[in-house]
Amino acid sequence: MRRVRFHAHTLSIDRNCASASPGPAEVVLRPTHVLISRIDRHATAPARTHTLTPGVSVLAVVDRVSSAPGRSPGEIAAIGRAQKLIGQRVVISPCVPCSTCELCMRGLSTHCARRAIMGISGRDGGLADELLMPAANLLPVPESMNDEHAVFAFLAGAAAHAAASFRVEGKPYITVLGDGPMALLCVQAMARLNASVRLLGRHESKLSLCERWGIKHRPEHEAGRRNDQDVVIDCTGSPEGPAIATGLLRPRGRLVMKSCVSLGVREASEAASGDSIAPGVMDAIVRSEIEVLGSREGTIGEGLALIQKGHVQTDGLITRRAKLEDAPAILREQRPGEIAALIEIK
Repeated sequence: MRRVRFHAHTLSIDRNCASASPGPAEVVLRPTHVLISRIDRHATAPARTHTLTPGVSVLAVVDRVSSAPGRSPGEIAAIGRAQKLIGQRVVISPCVPCSTCELCMRGLSTHCARRAIMGISGRDGGLADELLMPAANLLPVPESMNDEHAVFAFLAGAAAHAAASFRVEGKPYITVLGDGPMALLCVQAMARLNASVRLLGRHESKLSLCERWGIKHRPEHEAGRRNDQDVVIDCTGSPEGPAIATGLLRPRGRLVMKSCVSLGVREASEAASGDSIAPGVMDAIVRSEIEVLGSREGTIGEGLALIQKGHVQTDGLITRRAKLEDAPAILREQRPGEIAALIEIK
């Protein structure tokens, strides 16, 4: 069995892995399509020290189900559902909570302090011939949905979560910063609100997709800093994102952070690479009384629903296709104009 491995700051292909052995309430999956975007490159940045197989956005086929009995009524029910899915396509929720802590018991399992996240921390991801995941994390893909649309379920769910993170009053002005897949999905989700929505990015080839969708857009450097936007969603993944956002927001506006960039304290990996938040951002937030909202992933169910209903379009977001053997090189190199790369596993 083949598996991409990130270990000791390097990426490689291990071609002699043992076949997966599922534990109680676990399922063995055969990944067929894995989307590579910024989140995967962040998880395998050279400064990281963990060991794992990357791959967060995964479409897979259910291969076999654990024969071990479930440990709770929920696990038993999940295994029963998974058995009916053998041979069928599924998308996978990457968050694996402990299910026993206070936060999990309160329905906040995505904030579980002991959670593992497939392809990011504590759980191997989908860049492999086999993938082991809890049965409860699977969602079947509608027969009418093609593979290259379904593989966006995780990112589309995050876009849906951003759109639901604040109340729309009147007809606000909303700006989405960035032109990666998250930004391009977010701006489509936002465009369905009763709002004036635009996208600001840096790559004309990516911005041109907004023409197809009928969404306002312009290069980020051409946008004036008039402090007239009600909401800015930062999807840049850049330390400059919050500074650009605060220059656009009106007093008491709202900044929604979709990027893993701290507004104050830097992670060790960010400090090592020299990344830092532009000076004056915290001062601007306090002075203008800007409300800052963190926005994480939504649910894969929300993502599939957005795609199935046609509320977001994914055609044109895949700009590179490759095989599993090419995945280490793609994780290390993002080509100019690339939006998302698709790894097809055969």
